[in-house]
Amino acid sequence: MSFIEDIKKKYEYYFTYDKPIPFKNLLIYPVLMSEYFEFFNYINCLTIEKNNIPNAKIIGMSYLEFLYRIKDEKNDSDIMTCGEMLTNIIRICFNVDPDTFRMYSDNEGKVTLKINNEEINKKEFDTLKRIICYQNSPDYDDAYIDPTLKQALDDANNLRNRDKSAGSTSLERQILCVISGTPFKVEDIMNMTIRKFLLLLEIVNSKVDYLVYKSGECSGNVTFKNPIMHWMYHKDTKFDTLVNYDSFKQKVNNAN
Repeated sequence: MSFIEDIKKKYEYYFTYDKPIPFKNLLIYPVLMSEYFEFFNYINCLTIEKNNIPNAKIIGMSYLEFLYRIKDEKNDSDIMTCGEMLTNIIRICFNVDPDTFRMYSDNEGKVTLKINNEEINKKEFDTLKRIICYQNSPDYDDAYIDPTLKQALDDANNLRNRDKSAGSTSLERQILCVISGTPFKVEDIMNMTIRKFLLLLEIVNSKVDYLVYKSGECSGNVTFKNPIMHWMYHKDTKFDTLVNYDSFKQKVNNAN
């Protein structure tokens, strides 16, 4: 069982009902849509693909040790350092005063995170990181994927979606899409957790697709190779894009 699968199983009740998750003597709260932009501006500090950095010393570090090493760094596109991002993530997800948060290293190089006097070691931090990411992004999975395979997956997804999307969709349009398919109002969505909004957006889209496909099938004018999956179900298609990928790529290229 993967780390994420273990977390899904262990905390399913809390994810389902948007309850804060007990973590040692602390509580990890799901983030609301009203803090959407803040959360996704800060979460980058927890999603760096550390093991893809071509440096044996970095690969050998725990994620907490890695964060401590780069806490004062920032990319050209970032407006704050990784340490500042982490401080804000802790503030939002634990509902604590930033002054109660510390990350420090002892004389032997052991890195510790302290929140409200609760000490968190490097192994516990890995669990904490996964909980926060999956609690607020239901498609999150940090399982290792070989870089070549990951590139193939990305290429396949880009090919499959090339004709489906004319561009990116802003959060404003996503909110309006949900409103158009549900009784919710903007103020309702603002008080919704990010997790539930993302799942609801996916369901609204799946329901529309299902009704269109089913209508075409029932008319007798359209046939499908595989049965149409009902919109209430979710299928993990992470590796489905690799099925007949080469022939699919050739077909798309020939059409251009």
